[in-house]
Order: sequence, then C-alpha cells, then structure tokens
Amino acid sequence: MEDRYYAAVDLDGDPKQAFFGVYDGHGGSKAAEFVAKTLDKKVMAKVSKTDEDAAIDHAIREAYLTTDTDVLKEDLSGGTCCVTAMIRKGNLFVSNAGDCRAILSRNGVAEALTSDHHPSRQDERDKIEALGGYVDRCHGVWIIQGSLAVSRSIGDKHL
Repeated sequence: MEDRYYAAVDLDGDPKQAFFGVYDGHGGSKAAEFVAKTLDKKVMAKVSKTDEDAAIDHAIREAYLTTDTDVLKEDLSGGTCCVTAMIRKGNLFVSNAGDCRAILSRNGVAEALTSDHHPSRQDERDKIEALGGYVDRCHGVWIIQGSLAVSRSIGDKHL
C-alpha cells in the first residue's frame, strides 16, 4: 500500500485544536510518507501567525505548495493526493489535492466538503493546457500526459 495517514490532537497544547490527514500515494510510497510526516507542521507554522479565517485558508494553501516544493527538492518518486482537516477554535478547515474527498454526515445525509481535481473537469483541463501540458482520453478516462488520472497532487515531478 502506498497510502498513509496522520492524526494529531492537542496541537500547541490546545485540546480544541487538531489536524488529520489522509495521503493517497501513487508511483511509490515515498511522497505519501514524506507528506504525512511534514504537512501538519508546515500548516501549523503558517496558521499560528493569524486568527482570521481567510488568512488561515491562505496559510493552508501555502503549506500545501511549500510541501510540494519540498517533495520535488527531495527528488522523491511518485506523488500523493491528500485531504486534510484542521480543527481550530471551533472552526473546521478542510482542504484537498487530487481525488481525496472529505464528506460530512449531517443528520444522516452525506455532504461533500471538497471537490475532486480530475482532468475531466473543464477548468482543470484548461489550467493544464495553459501550462503547456496535455490531456488525453483513454478508454473513457481522462489522463494527464498519458500517466495520471488526477489533475492535482503533491510531487509527481515528471508532470
């Protein structure tokens, strides 16, 4: 299995603060292992500098991008999709890259909290093509540059 997970509670000594992550590795487990060990620390380092929800959203995004850069610098094989959830001061912050999905059950009804990043989405195809990549359809599945069926991930240096 190339998948990993991480859970931390009582962050910074606060029992109302927690971080959870699920990492769906592909092309080997090294990227998923690296991200599972480091992403929460990067998120907390960025988030600890603000209390505004919009700034926290931005801080989480920046932590994802920094982690991606670090995976590429480490020259780790493969990549990982991920979904994370952070609880802070009674607020839930959920984020994802790729096709890992967060679902909330509200009164027994499933509610998606994230959107999958697939090349079948026109906005994702447009972004890939604007950056010089290409998307093919193979046996009914949209594939990026002949190798990956998700349009966002951490790692995947070849893409």
